[in-house]
Amino acid sequence: MFKLSIVTIHYHCEEVLQQLLDSAVSLGPLPEAEWIIIDHSPARPPLDKRLKFPANIGSIRVIENAENKGFGSGCNLGAKNSSGNIIFFLNPDCCFQGGHISTIIDNLQRDGCIGALNPKMITPQGVFEFSFAAFPGLCSEARVKLEKRLSAAFPVIRRILERRFDGKRWVDWVTGGAMFVRREAFFKVGGFDEGYFIYFEDADLCRRLHLAGFKVGFDPSLTLLHNHGHGGSTKVPGGKSTVYRQSQIRYYEKHKNPLLRILLAIYLKLSGKYPK
Repeated sequence: MFKLSIVTIHYHCEEVLQQLLDSAVSLGPLPEAEWIIIDHSPARPPLDKRLKFPANIGSIRVIENAENKGFGSGCNLGAKNSSGNIIFFLNPDCCFQGGHISTIIDNLQRDGCIGALNPKMITPQGVFEFSFAAFPGLCSEARVKLEKRLSAAFPVIRRILERRFDGKRWVDWVTGGAMFVRREAFFKVGGFDEGYFIYFEDADLCRRLHLAGFKVGFDPSLTLLHNHGHGGSTKVPGGKSTVYRQSQIRYYEKHKNPLLRILLAIYLKLSGKYPK
């Protein structure tokens, strides 16, 4: 039995995955940790023969899975093959940048009411990345998009938002690209909904964690550098935009009232974004 299980989904992004593995050396010895890589793009020679694994991790395994049913499905497969009390779902386009992973692990172990925690994420330029938000909705999604655009255009606004969010806090949902989850909580709510190929499955999971009585939070004790756009999500079958809208519609169908579902459909059709 391990204390921590890291689960990473690989899909045609071997180079960035190697960078992530190399960065794990900075964490120091982690003999009580295992790393499970779900390979959604298996080839020959197999991935574990092509990668260089860090020696500080207790165990590293590659599970080949040619039937790519999406991010949530891959994460569920990794979780089922793991044994850690805490599962860390981590995208391959991230790198460990600083801080202490043990602090987040200790926080999760101390408080049985915590279901999931998200570490701090920054861009390659050192800019704080919004990796958590209020539950998706017409107003909240519009606000998040506005904040991102304003922070990108005006450094002053970006610094204000960074000070506002750069501290421990309880939130509605956190990104599945860097999510620590209590094993007990994850399986209690049924894991990720595999009806989402990618996008919104993390918000859906966090919503079910809340409904089950668990807390979800942001903890900047650990910092990750996120090379956004260099992972497997850039190669989504069918196109990112189409899959995003399909997942958005599924989320609304599961968690929103009929009026909001109708309003979303009207907006998507009028804007030409409704998926075929």
